[in-house]
Amino acid sequence: MHALLALCLLLLASGPAAAAPSGKRPMAVDDQFRLAEPGAPLISPDGRWVLYTVERPSLAENTRHASTWLAAASGDPAPRELLRKGDGAPMWAPDSRSVFFLRAVGEGEERSRELFEQRLDGTAAVQRSRIGPGPDGSWQLARDGRSFLVVRPEASPSAPGADSDVVYVDEGSNGQTRDTWWNLWRYDLRAAKLTRVTQRDWSIVAADLAPDGRRAVVAARPDNGRNTRARTELFLVDLEAGGTRQLTRNGAPEIDLRVGGINPRWSPDGKSVLFSAVSLERWENGNGDLWLLDVASGAARNLTPDHTGRFAQPVFAPDGRSIFAGSGYGTARFPVRIDVASGRIARLVETQGTVRVGSWSADRRTYAYVYQDFQTPPDVYVGRTDDSADRQRRLTDLNPWVREEIALGTVERVEWPSFDGKPIEGLLHRPPPGDGAPGPLPLIVHVACGPGCAWLNSFSVKNHVWAGLGYAQLSPNVRGASNYDDRHMQGNRFDVGGGDRRDLLAGVDALVARGIADPDRLGIDGWSYGGILAGYTITQTDRFKAASLGAMISDWTSEFGASAYYDLELWFLGGDPWSNADRWRGRSPLTHADRVKTPTLLHHGDLDDTDSPAQSMNFFAALRRFGTPARLIRYPDEGHDLHQPRHLRIRDAEDVAWMERWVRGVRAPDRSAQP
Repeated sequence: MHALLALCLLLLASGPAAAAPSGKRPMAVDDQFRLAEPGAPLISPDGRWVLYTVERPSLAENTRHASTWLAAASGDPAPRELLRKGDGAPMWAPDSRSVFFLRAVGEGEERSRELFEQRLDGTAAVQRSRIGPGPDGSWQLARDGRSFLVVRPEASPSAPGADSDVVYVDEGSNGQTRDTWWNLWRYDLRAAKLTRVTQRDWSIVAADLAPDGRRAVVAARPDNGRNTRARTELFLVDLEAGGTRQLTRNGAPEIDLRVGGINPRWSPDGKSVLFSAVSLERWENGNGDLWLLDVASGAARNLTPDHTGRFAQPVFAPDGRSIFAGSGYGTARFPVRIDVASGRIARLVETQGTVRVGSWSADRRTYAYVYQDFQTPPDVYVGRTDDSADRQRRLTDLNPWVREEIALGTVERVEWPSFDGKPIEGLLHRPPPGDGAPGPLPLIVHVACGPGCAWLNSFSVKNHVWAGLGYAQLSPNVRGASNYDDRHMQGNRFDVGGGDRRDLLAGVDALVARGIADPDRLGIDGWSYGGILAGYTITQTDRFKAASLGAMISDWTSEFGASAYYDLELWFLGGDPWSNADRWRGRSPLTHADRVKTPTLLHHGDLDDTDSPAQSMNFFAALRRFGTPARLIRYPDEGHDLHQPRHLRIRDAEDVAWMERWVRGVRAPDRSAQP
C-alpha cells in the first residue's frame, strides 16, 4: 500500500487524534462498514407485522450481507430473523399468516430460484414451485392468494447472433447491451403450474394485477434502446385468453423510469389505472404527475397538476376516494394523502428529515417506513394515517454505536439568491458543536447527481467524516434538481454548466459573506452529473484549491453514442454535435482543460456504461499535459457507482487525503506530478 493511502487510512480508521469536547470521537471513513441499513419494509395486510431487510457491509470479505427480519408493529415481541440469507422478493400472503419468497435450489446447471412459503409460526419453509432452471422475473400475488402474476425475461436474446456472445446493438431485443424480451406468465399455486400468457417482441417494464385477477395492466415498449423510453405505453392483458389492448398512444412514458417507484396501479373498482407522467404529449423533464386513466374510454385525467416534489409508491384507499403516496419538498421526504376528486394533497407527517414509505396495510391505516436525518441513522418505523395518539412507532435500533461513540456534525437548511435573483437552497453541514474551530472554515461543495437528483436531509457517513475533520460543507440543490417544482427542475434547460454552476458559486459567496467559509480554502466534489458540473466549474474559475470528480463526462461530443444523448438533445444541451456544435463543445470540460489550475482527483469504474471511462482518462491526460496536478483511479469490475467495500474505502480515503493536502496544506507524499 503506498505511503499516502496508508497514512490516510491509519488516520481515518480511528478518526482524528483530538476527541470532541463530549468525549466522543469524530466519524471515520471505516465507520461506513459498521453501518447497518434497512431496506424498504413490508407491512402485513392486517397491519400487525413488518418484514424488513438489513444490509451490513463486510470490508474483510469485500461484500454485503443481507438478512430478513420480522417485527411486530406493536413493538413487542423483539424482531427475529425470518428468512435465510440469499432469500429474496418476499410477499405477504393475504391472510398475513405467511410470507412467500424466492430461494435458490440445486447446483450448477440445475440451479433454479423457486417459490417458497414461510409461515410465521416458525415451521420450516415449504417449497411451492418446481419450475427448474431459468430466469426469475418479478412475482405479484393475486388478492385471493391462489395465483401469481410473473414478468419474466426470455432465456436468450431475439437478435442476430443470439447463439453466440456478440451483441448486435439495437437489433431484436438488444439495446446497447445484450438483452432479452420480457413477457407475462401466470403461476397457479394450487396446480403448481407456470403458464405463459403473452408472447410478443416487447419489453414489459412494469405490471399490475387487476382486482378481479383476470386482467393485468402492463407498461411495455417495443425495444430496449437506451434513448427510446418515450415509446413506453400501457396495455391491457386478458390473462385467460392472452389477448392485449393498447390503452395509450403518445410520446411520453407512462411510468417513472428514473426512480422506479411508480408502476401502473389499478383502482379498487377495476375501472381505472393510475400511472405517472410529466406530460402526455412528449417525454418531458419533471417530477411527474399522477394520472388516472379510464380503461373503457382511454381518457386520462391529471390528478396533481399543481403539486411539487416527486411521488413514490402510490396506493389507493379501499374506497378509491384517496391515494396514499410518498412525496416531499426540497430537502425533506414525507408521506401524503391525495384526494382523487379535488387533487388536494395533505401531509401525513411534518418532518425536516427523510421518510421513505415501504408499504401500506390493506386498510391503509398503517404504513411501514424508514426514517433518517443528518443526525439520525436509518431505522424502521410504523405510522398511522388516522389521528390516534400513537401515530409513529420506532421498531429498530440498528446503529446504537453512532449516538454512543460519535460526535456528529450539524446541519441546517440555507437559502441564497442566485445571479438572477432566483432563490436556491441547500444543506449546510458544520463540525460538531464545541469543537473550538476558530474563524471561517475550509469549505467543500458537494454537487449532486442528476440532473434530476436532490440533496436530502439524510444520514451520511461521508458528510460526518468531513465535519469531524473540521470542514464546513455546502450541498446545493441547484436548478435542475428534483423535489421542488417542475420550473426548478427544468431551470437548466439547454444550459447545463450555466445557471446551475452560477447557483453553486452564489452559494459559496453567501457562506463567505456570512463568515462561515474561508475563500482561500475551498474544495469541490461530485459524482456523475455532479462530477461533470464540478469539472466544468473548475475550467471557469480557479477559486477552488482541490476537486474530486467521479464518473464524469469531459467531452459531450465523443459521448454522443454512449451516453443518454436523448436527454442532452431534448433537455440539457439542445440539438446535437452537428446542429449545435458550439454548445456541445463549449460546455465540455475537456475543451477548456488548458485553463484548469485546480489539483484534480478523478475516479471511474472500468465497467461504467453510463459515462464512459475514457471520459475521465481524457480529462486526466489533458490536465497532466498542461501541468495541473492530477490523479486518476480506475476501479475494475465496477460500473457507474462503486459497490465493493474495498473500493469505497480507497475512494473515500483518497478524497480526504487529496482535500487535506490541497485545501488545508496538510502535507503527504506527492504522487500527483507528471512522472
